[in-house]
Amino acid sequence: MRNFCFALFLAFVAFSCMEKEEPVLEPCLNFDESVLDTDQSDFFQIVFGSEFGSGVKRVRKWEGEILIFVPQVPRPELKSELLGVMQEINLLSESIKLREVNSEAQANYIFFFGSGDDYVRLYESSAADLIDSNRGLFSVEFSNQSFEILRGTAWVDTESSLNADCLRHLIREELTQSLGMVNDIASTDQSIFERIFTCTQGYSERDEDFIRFFLSEKIKPGLCQDQVFDLWNE
Repeated sequence: MRNFCFALFLAFVAFSCMEKEEPVLEPCLNFDESVLDTDQSDFFQIVFGSEFGSGVKRVRKWEGEILIFVPQVPRPELKSELLGVMQEINLLSESIKLREVNSEAQANYIFFFGSGDDYVRLYESSAADLIDSNRGLFSVEFSNQSFEILRGTAWVDTESSLNADCLRHLIREELTQSLGMVNDIASTDQSIFERIFTCTQGYSERDEDFIRFFLSEKIKPGLCQDQVFDLWNE
């Protein structure tokens, strides 16, 4: 049977499942992370880790198009920033494409600008305990059989006192982590994945390398750690 699992990544991981038939993947081998260099270790933390709770041993990733619907945008410059980040990701990607759509019915991903209360009420009731302590969130729903990401949402709080640079940072951070690069790291290169909150604009060179590798055709949903390590070293 196929189980679709909801995971809200930022401060916790929660699961709810629906059933549908799907082939079962072979078990992953144990992997010794001591063989990783610094860049590999950071990449593995981003892809296989979780900010809170236990990580997973397989890649979580979209296939095909991420069809993004934006219900409301209080400031035109924020919509422009979102579209610009989508374009940057598309230029780095071989395997998926991000595209805006005109209705929620067409979408598999909602990017919500507004209050946390409205985000919880309309899209993510499981985020109720998180909105008071965060100004941005993302969630993805994936199959725990294939590990393909099926749908997702993101929220940026435009009713807070955050300045424009910080809001633009949150747009980039939440959208990028929604790709399946879900975890944060301690970084010294102004990374978008930096664990400590910053208002960094743009990707670092290493961020782009990580995104380019993750979104290459050879990285598939469900790959184990040892398989990703072998592909890295090809």
